[in-house]
Amino acid sequence: MLNVYQPTNLLHTGIALVFYLLMAGFVVYSFLALYALNRFGHSKLLATVISLIYIVIIASLFAAAQTNLNSIKF
Repeated sequence: MLNVYQPTNLLHTGIALVFYLLMAGFVVYSFLALYALNRFGHSKLLATVISLIYIVIIASLFAAAQTNLNSIKF
């Protein structure tokens, strides 16, 4: 079960806010990159396969980053 990160003071809140803002910016950038790949790429099948692999990799990296954020002790 995934433990939800709950900040206990202002420093933790700031760190969580910066983390989630960075993640949101990365998600927007990723969607734009995948859109450009699917819209302007020559092979739609290859673009779809690359997009699916990319989404799986990014989801696993986010889960790892979330776990590491939860384990930070101040």
